[in-house]
Amino acid sequence: MLHLQQLIRRRNSNPVINDEKQTEKKHILASFSLLQKKREVLVNTRNRNNNFIQLNKCIKNYPKYYEAYIYRGKMYLKMKEFKLAYEDFNKAIAIDSQKQIGYVGKGDCLRLMGNFENAKSVYTDAINKKKNNVSLLLRRAICSMELKKY
Repeated sequence: MLHLQQLIRRRNSNPVINDEKQTEKKHILASFSLLQKKREVLVNTRNRNNNFIQLNKCIKNYPKYYEAYIYRGKMYLKMKEFKLAYEDFNKAIAIDSQKQIGYVGKGDCLRLMGNFENAKSVYTDAINKKKNNVSLLLRRAICSMELKKY
């Protein structure tokens, strides 16, 4: 009886690593965390396709992964794919509307597309999430200057 309890305890304390889905999940998360640590890699065009593949896998397996949408949105912004970036930032905001960075990305997309009025509004929403963000105040001021409303 004691031997059986030890086996059960051992089985519960050592999760099965060979399970294919679990191994794939660990690989995807490890790859994505590598992307988080090395943000400069996102700009490197040679690795861009691999980065998109990893981010797409993350989003496919974990559709509520806020940071994956943020990073993919930033990559789209750098590639000047503003509509795709805008969609990713909107999805991130839908997942967690309290985090400021989704609003910042959305505002940047609108500003770079020349939609200064809406960008200014989005930046204001972001400022309301967290006060005293100088970067956002400057971005909103740029939109006001472009609109000549200062």
